[in-house]
Amino acid sequence: FYECSKLKEINFGNRIESIGNEAFFSCENIKFDVFPDTLAKIGDQALCNCTSITKLHLGNNLKDLPFQVFYGCTSLETVEMGSNIVSIGERAFYDCEKLQTIDLPVSLESIGQTTFGGCLKLSTINVAEGNQHFVIIDGALFTANKSILMQYPPGKKDKESFTVPDTVKKIDMNAFRYAVSLQTITIPEGVETIGFTAFAQCSGLSSITIPKSVKEIKDGAFAHCQSMTKIEVAEGNENYVSVDGVLFVANKSILMQ
Repeated sequence: FYECSKLKEINFGNRIESIGNEAFFSCENIKFDVFPDTLAKIGDQALCNCTSITKLHLGNNLKDLPFQVFYGCTSLETVEMGSNIVSIGERAFYDCEKLQTIDLPVSLESIGQTTFGGCLKLSTINVAEGNQHFVIIDGALFTANKSILMQYPPGKKDKESFTVPDTVKKIDMNAFRYAVSLQTITIPEGVETIGFTAFAQCSGLSSITIPKSVKEIKDGAFAHCQSMTKIEVAEGNENYVSVDGVLFVANKSILMQ
């Protein structure tokens, strides 16, 4: 059914067990909301760019949500995850710009990078009590050991400042991207890696200080931060330096931001 743009309805019945890769890719007018409990497998990009779907109930037999499975479902507002979801793949919900809340089940063990990237209205991420792999702190999603900050909900409007916990070693790719309400973000000593576009499009952020411990800042970490006037680097950092508020690598051979 690849790019069947006139397809509007589909009835899966109660016998379907698998949906293949790109099965309904860019079926932009298709509407349905329930996967039957018989469904055990769904393929990469199976519902990518299905822009008319507004809600989904995922069956209890489904364990994996693969790569870009709901990418670009721009009307999707509500997702009810089945009780046995184990993994959510990279960019599974990317650009689901109307999605406001996501509830992660106790069964969930892995989440791919930028799973919720571009979910501009996402304001609440919940993790079920008893989940051993993920935790929520001050509204943000972390690995259970609190060493990786995975996602700050970009649609969260009730905070103007955020302090990264001192347990964090890595701020993940796109972790704060589009968090336009934040005006202050404090990065503590101990953080070693700042991921690709981690703070991109944080338009309210006027300055940031890179601690001594940071060893790697990926490309675009502070891209399109329109209010940013200076980036400071703590004294003693061996990898980066700030000159007049501008970020360089330590030997000043590369101007980064």
